[in-house]
Amino acid sequence: MNLKDKQKYLEDQEAQYHSYISDSMAAMQKKGGNKKRFIMPFTPQWHHVRTLEKQGRKPKFGSYKYSAQRLYEKGILLAAKEFSPKQFDKLFIIISCDEVGIFKVEVRFMDKLVKGNSSSNTSIHQNSQQQQQLGGSSSHAGVHKDGIDELRMEDLLEDQFSGKQSLNLEIVKLNLNLLLHLINRKGDWKDDSRPTTP
Repeated sequence: MNLKDKQKYLEDQEAQYHSYISDSMAAMQKKGGNKKRFIMPFTPQWHHVRTLEKQGRKPKFGSYKYSAQRLYEKGILLAAKEFSPKQFDKLFIIISCDEVGIFKVEVRFMDKLVKGNSSSNTSIHQNSQQQQQLGGSSSHAGVHKDGIDELRMEDLLEDQFSGKQSLNLEIVKLNLNLLLHLINRKGDWKDDSRPTTP
């Protein structure tokens, strides 16, 4: 076996690996997708989903609205730029998923989208000033565009494997392990666009 054959073999293995990962993530998100989850009426989550439905912006795999205060108390939220913990009761973090393995995180203060100081479509890998402000050796997997951070599950898992403890986004700093646990615990990033069966 010469080097070209070995290179072709390894490239085929890599392609199979990426295909397997994509299929696995798609299967995880579709599992149980026919079940419609009950949302307690008149809660912030109920209002959030209802607003998205009225605007025709409901993500295919769901959207969840969390109080920054609650995430801070659970240790998921570590810091928020320009906000003190006293303001966290008016600050909300919304995590939504419209594509398999891609999660969008937006921060809202009193129902208005909070945008960072960097220009749109800036890779978070390039935003070193933000890293200094929010601190430390942390992960910065994702892309920031128009006030919304886009995270890829494979990047988050890779950073977790590398031993990173936190995730710096444009506005907030999150505990990486607890964020992944929150995403996986929800367990219903399923296709909500399919009709439910009686």
